[in-house]
Amino acid sequence: REGTGRVVVSKELGIQNAYTMEATFCGADFGPLKDVHFNTSHLAESGRALIDTLLDYYMPNPMQREKAANLLRQAAERKAARDRSERMAAARHAMQMIKKDTEKEERREREESERDSLTKEVK
Repeated sequence: REGTGRVVVSKELGIQNAYTMEATFCGADFGPLKDVHFNTSHLAESGRALIDTLLDYYMPNPMQREKAANLLRQAAERKAARDRSERMAAARHAMQMIKKDTEKEERREREESERDSLTKEVK
């Protein structure tokens, strides 16, 4: 159909092979996953299978595919390491903020206690 994204992409950008991949969380109505609601793991596996298929299509040479797969794997590992590092930095920051808040609360309580003591001495 003329208005679909793949037709527009094909015409406007000159891409010969444009495909549409559709997915649902509702699951399949046939096959081994019949009556199973899909989750993000199922969708991620579909994405991996799509990439494998594209690599087979565009890189028929198995050595090229293996090299590309290794590069993709390395990129994913670097991203995972960055994500872990960012989560750790956020956790450290949160702990620092909690420590500051705790120290502030303890200081306020100490000052309040000292004020109460001075008030009692004056009376």
